[in-house]
Amino acid sequence: MNLKRVKQLTGILAVVCALMAAVTMATGSTVAGVLMVVPMIALVTVHLLYWRCPHCKQRLSRNLEHFCPHCGKNLPDWTEL
Repeated sequence: MNLKRVKQLTGILAVVCALMAAVTMATGSTVAGVLMVVPMIALVTVHLLYWRCPHCKQRLSRNLEHFCPHCGKNLPDWTEL
């Protein structure tokens, strides 16, 4: 999975989590609160497994530049992401 797809998927999962949290708070439903755990686990899993340098496969930090902090190779242009 490339970094663009990972960024898109984590963004979608984050929005789903936020919507589920809003539904839980608005309705007081414990079912919605429990169901919110599923996209949260998926979000963390995708981030930990796939947010990696395409060259050295090391995990990338949140404060990402245009290069990998581990191997120093260029990462895809972030304007494309």
